[in-house]
Amino acid sequence: MNWVLTEIDKLAAGDDVCAQPDHYSAFPEQLHGQSQQFQAASCNRVPFQGDLHSGNLILGKGTALGLDLAYRENKPAIYDEVDFLTSDLKNPLAARDIGPGGVRQSSLEYFTKPNGAPSAALC
Repeated sequence: MNWVLTEIDKLAAGDDVCAQPDHYSAFPEQLHGQSQQFQAASCNRVPFQGDLHSGNLILGKGTALGLDLAYRENKPAIYDEVDFLTSDLKNPLAARDIGPGGVRQSSLEYFTKPNGAPSAALC
């Protein structure tokens, strides 16, 4: 899990971040606290796209199609979701379009919906 927080810090330090720090800065610490129970836990390994961001994804009615499969391998299911959700830091969105965790509201709804969402494969 520490790699996720490190990646968020690197992304947030970039010059091209569109999200406002006051909107997301408290969430990495909260995520770290909540994730401690999962450290060293076993996790389902699934086909992993490897370069998932909004430019490599087509979202449809209940489906997601990942493009650019050059980095595809089996990894923990959460990796692609983390890649996709952290890419929201660099999206120029109005504050009303950003969810309470600094993630695009539509991305959050897609990845957390109860029926058939990709998050069903999470650890």
